[in-house]
Amino acid sequence: MLDIVEYNTKRELVKINPDKSELLTLGCKHSIEVTLGGAPIATVTSVKHLGIDRTAKNTVDPDVRIKIAQRTVYAALGPGLHARIELSPKVSFHVWKMFVIPRILYGIEVQVLSSTNLRKLEAFQRKILRHLQGLPEGSSNATVYTLIGAEPIELFIAR
Repeated sequence: MLDIVEYNTKRELVKINPDKSELLTLGCKHSIEVTLGGAPIATVTSVKHLGIDRTAKNTVDPDVRIKIAQRTVYAALGPGLHARIELSPKVSFHVWKMFVIPRILYGIEVQVLSSTNLRKLEAFQRKILRHLQGLPEGSSNATVYTLIGAEPIELFIAR
């Protein structure tokens, strides 16, 4: 495979720097020595590609996604996060749907999402939606979704 890459880069007059290249092995128990243009390529346990952290297991870390969502919510809504302050729940939900949901779900379709990780993301969304609407923590999940017209995260992933 790397012979093809090397051939095409020479043909197209493109240079790939082996010092900046990294190799992530998937499903291989032992280490592999790979060279590009005679220089070895470093083998790593995780790599960031197009903003997606990829590991050998290729799974989603929900805690990282939740932190990203929290930062996005507080940056976009700030003090208007709660229903009793300034913004209406509909406007806050629109900000959630248009800005935060895409940040949470970016790249999730190319990674493995377990049911426990999905439940963590769903619980976080319900918590934020309750907060946006000013509902108590004990309110039912159906109430949280139907009052504002929201959908579970699982439906966003299925699209």
